[in-house]
Amino acid sequence: MADRVRRRLGEIADLNWGDTNTTKASYTPTGFLAFSATGPDGFLPYHDFDRIGVVLSAIGANCGQTWLARGKWSCIKNTIRFWSKSPDADTEFLYWYTRNPDFWPRRGSAQPFISQGDARSLFIDLPDPSTQKAIASVLGALDDKIELNRRMNETLEAMARAIFKDWFIDFGPTRAKMEGRAPYLAPDIWSLFPDRFDEEGKPEGWEMAKLSDFMHFQGGTQPPASEFIDKQSEGYVRLLQIRDFYTSSHITFIRDTDRLRKVHVDDICIGRYGSGTGDEKDSLGRMCRGLTGAINVALVAVEPLFNCREWLATYIGSGDFRRAVSGGSSRAVQAGFRQSDLAFVSVVRATAEVHNAFEAIGTLVWERKKSSISENETLAATRDFLLPKLMSGEVRVRESEKLLGEAI
Repeated sequence: MADRVRRRLGEIADLNWGDTNTTKASYTPTGFLAFSATGPDGFLPYHDFDRIGVVLSAIGANCGQTWLARGKWSCIKNTIRFWSKSPDADTEFLYWYTRNPDFWPRRGSAQPFISQGDARSLFIDLPDPSTQKAIASVLGALDDKIELNRRMNETLEAMARAIFKDWFIDFGPTRAKMEGRAPYLAPDIWSLFPDRFDEEGKPEGWEMAKLSDFMHFQGGTQPPASEFIDKQSEGYVRLLQIRDFYTSSHITFIRDTDRLRKVHVDDICIGRYGSGTGDEKDSLGRMCRGLTGAINVALVAVEPLFNCREWLATYIGSGDFRRAVSGGSSRAVQAGFRQSDLAFVSVVRATAEVHNAFEAIGTLVWERKKSSISENETLAATRDFLLPKLMSGEVRVRESEKLLGEAI
C-alpha cells in the first residue's frame, strides 16, 4: 500500500488485559468511568489510567467491539486495553483502524473470545503520523457531532419530563397560585390552571382517570424468519423489533402485506414482553419511537384517544409507567401486559386546554428530536462511508474535510 508502513499491533501498541480481578459487582453509584465487555457501563471509586486508550470487548456477545477512552478510567474483566507506544502510531488512529468488529479474529463459537496473542499479531497499515492525526480528527469530528446531538435530545427529553412532572404530578402552577407566588409560565398558559385544589388534593376541575381513557394499543405480528431479507427491496417493508430503536446493526425487511401492523416515525410503540423489574433497561414497558415499518409481536402500537400523544410519550417514557405494567405482569415467566391492564393504571386527567398546551410544547420537543436523529443518521452514514476509504488511502484527508464541512 503506497505511502503506508505495515506493522503488527503488538509492535506499536501497549496491549494487555483489563483488570481480571474486577467485575461489575465492584461498581459504585458514582466515581470514575469503568468499561466492561459491554462498554462504558459503570463507575469505580478509583481509576487505573489517566490517558487516551482503546478498550476492546474480548469475550461474549459484544466481542470485537471497541470504545475510545479518555481522561481517568478503568477497564475490568473480559476486556483488552491498548494504546500507542510508538511515535509512528497515533492512538486515536488505532481506534478507528480497529473499530470494525470484523477486524478482530475470534475463537470459540458458543462464547466467542479474542486472545492477546491474536490481537498482537494483527497488521496495521500506518500512514505518516500527521496523516493519522488528520484522519482521526475528521472521523472524531463526526462522532463528536453525533454525541452532541444525542446529549441535546437527552436535555430536551428531560425538559419535557420536568414540565410533565410540574403540571401533572406536582400540580406546580395551582400550588403556586394558592401560595401567592409569582407566575412562572406565559400568561396564556398560566391562566389555564385552576386557582385551588379540590377535596382530593388535585386541581379543581381535574379528574382521576384510567390509562385506558387515554389510549388503546394494537399488537404486532411475527412473520416467519424464513421470509426475512437484510436489504431493502421493492414490495418489502422494514420489520421493527425493540432492538432496532437502539441499534441499526441488524436491520431486517419483510414482504409488505395487509396482515402487518405498520407504524409511522411519529407513532409511539411499547415493548410488550420481557423481564418485569421496572428498570429502564427492561424490554417490558420500554418506549420505542422514531422509526417507520411493521412492528413484530414484542411491540404494541399506541392509539391515543384524544389530543394526548406527547403526554403519552412522556408518561410511557417514565419509570411510573414501567413499574405499573411490570407490577401487573407477574402472571408469566415471560412477562407481558394486556389491554385490560391499562384500566388498573390510575392517572390524573387535566382539562382539554391544559392537555392541548402540553401537546404544543411536546410536539416542538419531538420535532427537534426527530431533526437531530435524522442528522445523526446522515453523520453516521458519512463517517461509515469515509472510514474504510481513509484507511485505505482511496480518499485523501483534504477530500474528506470537504465532505465533513458539508455534513456538519
